[in-house]
Amino acid sequence: MAPATPISRAISSLAIASLTSAGLRLQWDRVLGSAFQATFSWRDISIDDERSGRSVVSVSCPVAWQDLLRRDGDQYAFDLSYLCRLGANRNHLLRPMVRYTIDDRDGAAVTADAWRLQLSYVYVGQALTLSSNITAGSLSRDECNPLFNAKTDADRFAIDATLFYPLAGTDRRWQLVANVLCGEDDSDVRFHDSRLFTMSVGAMYRFGQRGTGG
Repeated sequence: MAPATPISRAISSLAIASLTSAGLRLQWDRVLGSAFQATFSWRDISIDDERSGRSVVSVSCPVAWQDLLRRDGDQYAFDLSYLCRLGANRNHLLRPMVRYTIDDRDGAAVTADAWRLQLSYVYVGQALTLSSNITAGSLSRDECNPLFNAKTDADRFAIDATLFYPLAGTDRRWQLVANVLCGEDDSDVRFHDSRLFTMSVGAMYRFGQRGTGG
């Protein structure tokens, strides 16, 4: 892995800009009557005042380098998943998913293709509901980042679990919600490595009528 350089301190300021995006999402449930689900999404990403590379002072960053770092562009994502219902009560839900993303940016150093594999599991019980995901993927850039003279390719992994527990005497409207998440991005450039671990506990209230009575 390429080590971080003195320019690392300056790069943290590159992302300070106004980002706007617009797009669409198309989803096909039960493809041809099966349990497959297909999704396509598109986003147009616009940086109002792109400054990538301008703030670097410890090395020369000519205009040609700045052009390689431009983040304006389009993002396309294709998902395919399959829903399995298991157990006598069919209350164990298993959904494997594969996603392919094309990140077509104006700058070749931030243009990328990415693959993601995800396995989701949901248990729906009388006493509680449990949802969990495990995700692994990879990111491949088109060109080297000129500031590091290396591609910022990365391998990614994450796992999370969320528990929903109805509170007694609330007609299941109030639920305790607990979540834990951990993940990491292992980049070929050490400066772009990241690790995440979070835990949270809260409460959720569901509005609207419940039950089947008139």
